[in-house]
Amino acid sequence: MTKTEVKWFTIADYQEEEKYLTEMHRKGYKFVKLILPCFFVFEECQPEDVVYRLDYKNNSERADYMQMVSDYGWECVNKKVGWLCFRKPKGENDDIFSDKASKLEMINHVFKTRLIPFSIFSICVLFNGYSAISNGDAVLTIIWAVLIFLYVFLVVYCNIKMRKLKKELEQ
Repeated sequence: MTKTEVKWFTIADYQEEEKYLTEMHRKGYKFVKLILPCFFVFEECQPEDVVYRLDYKNNSERADYMQMVSDYGWECVNKKVGWLCFRKPKGENDDIFSDKASKLEMINHVFKTRLIPFSIFSICVLFNGYSAISNGDAVLTIIWAVLIFLYVFLVVYCNIKMRKLKKELEQ
């Protein structure tokens, strides 16, 4: 039996997403796939102590990387928009990254390939929103105002959270 849950995670919430998937597996639902933007599909299973980890490769993962991860006991469960989702039974080494530098490299990669382009896109939306507002169309003004608020919120939220993660890893 499958179960679908709606859950929203930003690129900066990858650790919360890992915890969510791990907890669902403990409850007897293993992660099967993600249907964008926020539909998590699970399959009923025996409750197990399994660890989920996400890595961001922006679709540049190579066969040797996938083999290395597999050699360490990780099963690749899902690939979506550059993110790879892995799981393995809880054990000694429950982190997919070998050190802080590897995690920091992943966060920097997310910054360069997702957060910066998203920020630029948001600035474009702001400018387009300003022209819509200045035209005086009330409905369009409300729609653009909501979109602008959402874009600004997401950009600021992700930037603050990713910078905090970077700072923690650099210590």
